Amino acid sequence: YHQFFLSTHFGVQRAIAGLADLRKLPVPVAALSRRELAEWDNLHNRVAAAYGKNYETRKPPQNMLFKRATHTGRESEMETLLTEINERTYEALRLSEGERQLVHDFVHVRYALNDGKVGKAAVGLPSQIELRGYAKRLKADLDAFVGDLSVGRHQVDVVHEQTSAMVCLDFVKGGQNAQTIRVVPAGADMEKQLLEARQRLRKKIAQWVYFDRNLMIFEGARTYLLKPMQRFHWTETQAMLDAEEIISRTLVGGGEPA
Repeated sequence: YHQFFLSTHFGVQRAIAGLADLRKLPVPVAALSRRELAEWDNLHNRVAAAYGKNYETRKPPQNMLFKRATHTGRESEMETLLTEINERTYEALRLSEGERQLVHDFVHVRYALNDGKVGKAAVGLPSQIELRGYAKRLKADLDAFVGDLSVGRHQVDVVHEQTSAMVCLDFVKGGQNAQTIRVVPAGADMEKQLLEARQRLRKKIAQWVYFDRNLMIFEGARTYLLKPMQRFHWTETQAMLDAEEIISRTLVGGGEPA
């Protein structure tokens, strides 16, 4: 993440990082206590041991630290160690939760769109966990903007099919009636009203949907977001950006929150 934005060649055809750029990497070792250094040393030993095991079993070791999880055997062990490395790095650099999410989403999702590529990591179908994570982050940021619970809270529903999805945001005054986040497939009986609204909107603004891949429609206290079912539209980073846009439009329009 660091080298992509600082190195001259990184992100342009070949991922080449020069020595001068690598020397700019933040390495806050001097700020660590002896106990923390001992923990890093122990982690290094465990990574080296797991790396050696993969080499002995003739698995390609070159990229083991940067592969996505396979959840099988020793590769799963490496993935667990990589998660610990990342968490310790975040803590050492004192990155906020939002900054950590920016790094994660860029490296694991958006980077697959670099250099004109259309990688599956970016355009593949989002999982239910990712859809829910997006909705949870969107709700949290919008509720944080409102602040006082007595004013109200946001109800967030996601209705999806194979190729597209609709996010329905409803501002509930008082907040006590704002239900938990719901993520459901299109056609579920309990979501009949949401589906009717979705069909009405698509009929009304079909051409907008075609040209705008992240379309927002405002109807009173409700906001509708129509999105393709592609992972890079459903990251927590995108949820933060969507929340900012909803808030800015609300302030400009002078209406009720979201």
